[in-house]
Amino acid sequence: MRLTLPTYLLTVLMILAVTLPVEAGDAGRESQFSIGSSVRSVGMGGGFIGMADDASTVYWNQAALGLLEEQEFNFMHATLFEGSIYDVANFVYPHPKFGGFGISLMRLGTGDIVRRVDWNESGEFDYYIAQAMLAYGRELYRGFYVGSALKIVNQSLDDNSTYGFGLDVSVYRQIYKDLSAGLLFQDIIAPKLSLQSDEETLPHNLIAGIGIREFSFFDDLRHKFNLGLEIPEDRSVKLHTGLETTYRERMDIRIGYDRDNLTFGLGVLFDRVRFDYAYKIMDGITDSHRFGLSLKFGMTVSEKIQREIDLQDARGSYLIMDDHRRQFDFYRDRGDWYLKRNNPDSAFVYYHRALAYRDKDSYVLEKIDEINEIRLKSLEQEQQVITDELLQQSILDGYYVQATELLMSKEYLSAQNVVDLALELDETDIRFTDLKSEIKSGIDSSIVRLLDEAEAAEKDGRLSEAVSLYEKILLLSPEDVAVKKLMGRV
Repeated sequence: MRLTLPTYLLTVLMILAVTLPVEAGDAGRESQFSIGSSVRSVGMGGGFIGMADDASTVYWNQAALGLLEEQEFNFMHATLFEGSIYDVANFVYPHPKFGGFGISLMRLGTGDIVRRVDWNESGEFDYYIAQAMLAYGRELYRGFYVGSALKIVNQSLDDNSTYGFGLDVSVYRQIYKDLSAGLLFQDIIAPKLSLQSDEETLPHNLIAGIGIREFSFFDDLRHKFNLGLEIPEDRSVKLHTGLETTYRERMDIRIGYDRDNLTFGLGVLFDRVRFDYAYKIMDGITDSHRFGLSLKFGMTVSEKIQREIDLQDARGSYLIMDDHRRQFDFYRDRGDWYLKRNNPDSAFVYYHRALAYRDKDSYVLEKIDEINEIRLKSLEQEQQVITDELLQQSILDGYYVQATELLMSKEYLSAQNVVDLALELDETDIRFTDLKSEIKSGIDSSIVRLLDEAEAAEKDGRLSEAVSLYEKILLLSPEDVAVKKLMGRV
């Protein structure tokens, strides 16, 4: 298989991670949120970087948000040692065009802590650290995805509170079919938290992982596998791995290894709702039980894309149908227009063109039958009428040429006389009705021009020229009273 540059770089980074030593029980700093982001991922050992196929993607690998199919909300609740409570809520919204968006709210807190002053009890106080993540991921190039998350961290101890801001960056690559790999740079910009005089910077963290999204050996069982290597700042490499087996889309059984201990998980599915439980063995403290709920809702990305395709097809079909309707209406109306003007031959042609768009239209078929009857009745008269028609048409053609030439020469009155003669022969000839409109426009334009010239001549004292111009106007418009008054004034 030929490796592209993004795949090559990702592979090199993962090989470097694998070659680092993996140790257990070491000391060092660690983010409080390394507990994880979903019950399902905990049951599979964490390190969900290469899998990242649910709402916990906001935390594990933001780049994979661009690959999710459904809107999903999930919630995790865990009771830890000494009554500490860890809660997480995630929501993801994948968009067909713009990638995936996500938000995560995480809180680790302990309440009712006894305050002591000089070894004496003096009330109680609370401690918590909370984190909000705003994430985005999308495909950058042919199965290579990038993503990032802005982190807002709030830490509170008694009456003291502080905020910090951080940034995660991740990449994700579909290597082959259901095999994928990812890298997560946690706190590449690390939040800085200050309580009174103490300042804490959350440690950087790099996690590399691969995932197999689906493989199966039996019809009723489907499996998923993830493997992750975590490289914390100031600590040795930690191993995460896990397996999930789904039985008939109704139950998930999970087992994993998270850093130093085994994890187990169970999921029960009801359509798009899943209830999750995870159990993690802890060294030196009480083992951890975690509960979760996941809810998928809305249309999937594939359904949205298909809906858009269907809408485009429907719009195209509607446009085609609308165009056919308009074409039919046009040809039918033209047929009616010619038929009303006693031109059944042209009407016949247009009616047949209309039938090409609606071949069983009763109105058009009746009109065609009507034209056929007209043709049969007029067949005997055609020989007698044809000579007169040809003669009349020849005369009209001559009138049209003559009137057009006179109009071009701006001899409007002569052109008007020719048009009137033609309309007496055939008042339905639209050539002459159009010419009549053009002649009127020409006369109006000439009158305006002559009026301007006459007024200018009158102002300059060229009264005889002004009178001559007014006379020309009266030739064009003999009944123009205003012009007569102007001429009388001169």
